[in-house]
Amino acid sequence: MGGPGSLLNINLATVNGAVGVANPGRVQESAPSVVVGNIIVGSQVNTSGVHGQNYGVVIDDAAVAQAVSDANHAAIYFAGLDTTPDVQAQLPSNGRIVQNLTVTGDAGLNVVNLPGFLLDNGATLTLTGPVGAGFVFNISGDFNLHNGNIQVADGVGPLDVVYNIIKVNARVTTMVPTTAVGVLLAPNSGVNSMDSLSYTGEIIGGYARTIVLMSGATVYNPCTDLLQ
Repeated sequence: MGGPGSLLNINLATVNGAVGVANPGRVQESAPSVVVGNIIVGSQVNTSGVHGQNYGVVIDDAAVAQAVSDANHAAIYFAGLDTTPDVQAQLPSNGRIVQNLTVTGDAGLNVVNLPGFLLDNGATLTLTGPVGAGFVFNISGDFNLHNGNIQVADGVGPLDVVYNIIKVNARVTTMVPTTAVGVLLAPNSGVNSMDSLSYTGEIIGGYARTIVLMSGATVYNPCTDLLQ
């Protein structure tokens, strides 16, 4: 998301898709990290720390500015949606998922509001529903994928799930051994992903803060036609 003092740090990690950094941020990619796509930056972004493999650094102020605008508008829109009561009732009220859980939604957006989100104890959260079903988790506190799995089934795809981190400067952490899917939308928080996390979807955040992908973390873009 850029902003004063912002940093995207890709260290011993893989991004199977494009990376973007808005003005006036900084991006570092340490070898042997790999970005299977372009690194798209604003003209005021410092790229002197890019040393890993990638498809090339592309300067495009309009593209990154539009991406920031889209992310901010999406976060506000999702936060204003009404809760879907029957889906909300399927999740623990404190947002702590420590045993296997399947949540079933209907066609359209299924909205849940939680005070925080914790995945732990090796639990698997399965989000399922018909084609056209999507899930929005509005999270007013911290977000922690500590140990477990989030997966989708039936008609729900990886980009049909959004974790909207509402809290400014929330603790957003993902660690091993975790696999997860969805759009992690944390425009006003840093993100710390490490230790062989496998994430399929998008990670958006870090205005005036830091996003770290390190120690074997891998982010996959499920839309393979968008890699270049």
